[in-house]
Amino acid sequence: MLDVARELFATQGYKATLTEEIVRRVGASRGMLYHHFRDKAALFAAVHLEQRIALAHTISERIQVTETTPRQQGVLTVCQAFIDGAVDPRVQRILFVDGPAVLGQQALRDHKPALLLLQQVFEPLMAEGVIDPLPLDPLIHLVWAMCFEAGVYIAQAEDSAAARQEMMGSLESLLSGLERA
Repeated sequence: MLDVARELFATQGYKATLTEEIVRRVGASRGMLYHHFRDKAALFAAVHLEQRIALAHTISERIQVTETTPRQQGVLTVCQAFIDGAVDPRVQRILFVDGPAVLGQQALRDHKPALLLLQQVFEPLMAEGVIDPLPLDPLIHLVWAMCFEAGVYIAQAEDSAAARQEMMGSLESLLSGLERA
């Protein structure tokens, strides 16, 4: 049911997706849908969570592939992988367009997978003296906010590719300011 709902939410958007169409495509009853999900918003919240986890998994894989690069590149790798995901129109629709509209502040604040990834990148950088020691929790929240807002900016841009390039340049400049001189 989640796969069908994700497909419809990503292509049609939350408002245009009807629960009747979801259950018809799954071959289930409305009762089954409402047995598992309180309402359409709860179903969307489950799809939203899956999308966030999938994006975090993609970011984690990208970090593992780039382990041979200098450690300070890890932060940029996290941001770049997140923004690459933001260029995908399906991710844009679920995470950056409908997510905040349907889930409100929950969509903006419930980002544990991304924060854990940033923590895994920043802790060793501070321990190794690559960047100045800063309070970790506020730092990773600020970097996350920059990445999330970059995703929103890209999702709303006329030219997503150009917006991505502009955002990556800006993020790279800002994040390089964390490095010790």
